[in-house]
Amino acid sequence: MQNLSNILKTIILIIGIVVVATIVILNLFLTSRITSEAAEIVKITFNGLIYILGSITFAVILYYISKYMKKFIKISKFKKILIFIGILIIYFTLQVVWINYRNAYPGADQNYVYSAAVDMYENEGTNIDFWDYFAKYPQQLSLMFDEILVFKIFNTTNVHLLQYINAFTNCFTVLAIYLITGELSKKVNVNKYRSLVTIFSFVTLPLLSTFVYGDLVGLTFSLFSVLFIMKYENHQDKYDKILCLILSTLFMAVAYMTRMNMIIVAMAIVIYMCLNLLKENENAKLKIARIISIVFFIVLTIMPGKLIINHYSKMFNLSKDNKVTLNGFFKRSKKLWVVY
Repeated sequence: MQNLSNILKTIILIIGIVVVATIVILNLFLTSRITSEAAEIVKITFNGLIYILGSITFAVILYYISKYMKKFIKISKFKKILIFIGILIIYFTLQVVWINYRNAYPGADQNYVYSAAVDMYENEGTNIDFWDYFAKYPQQLSLMFDEILVFKIFNTTNVHLLQYINAFTNCFTVLAIYLITGELSKKVNVNKYRSLVTIFSFVTLPLLSTFVYGDLVGLTFSLFSVLFIMKYENHQDKYDKILCLILSTLFMAVAYMTRMNMIIVAMAIVIYMCLNLLKENENAKLKIARIISIVFFIVLTIMPGKLIINHYSKMFNLSKDNKVTLNGFFKRSKKLWVVY
């Protein structure tokens, strides 16, 4: 059983390395640009030599900064926390400045969901004339529900509110990545500061704070789900394990409701839990408890989002026959992408 576990972990490691390497290479040599927001047409072009060499140089500089940062930071833990909080406040403030400067309004799919949420909040959906869109893409209904909930809490439908929430959750994304790295450091030798240097250098994250499509909020909640499932595996106390499992499930349920693409992260967590199921030093009782935990995680992650979708589908009599299937989605994607 242990050999099987090691083989599976090796296979997953190889797949992970290949995927990460592919992403790095594609980002290094190719750039994608949206040329028409309404039609969602994307042009992919090759980067110039100067851009590629500049990116490699920048990556090397970040590597050495993160490598030696730990040696130079020899201050108390309290001061480190204060500095970290101060940096996050600056990080959030800069995003707010960017949001107000950019003054972006939702377009394409963002606009459909946002407009529907506004109308549901103000007119109970009586003025919406594009329910056929939600019949094709019912997964957007859970995001609409989340936006309605935000409008009710803050008593405003100003789109900047959703963008400020993106900026706020981006700060927690940084925190989650740092905490995940810290959790990893309990078992392997990792540089926690490297994760901070890397995420703060990823300028795309704050720039996308104007993009109100659930991706950034979903990312934050899914990362905290990963964090607590790691704590679940590392804790020995039964009650601590149960608490961590519940928190991980709740975070992933919210992430899935906000952006159903986060099912990819949920699948990764399930695989991680299944691999730990193969441990030889656990008795049958513990293995049964693990199986129940996996079932609990899967059901509670998916159920809230599905219930919301079914509720609105019945409320507005949305036909399931119009739903875009996975095959239909890929056919649509081929039409929308122009590759150079």
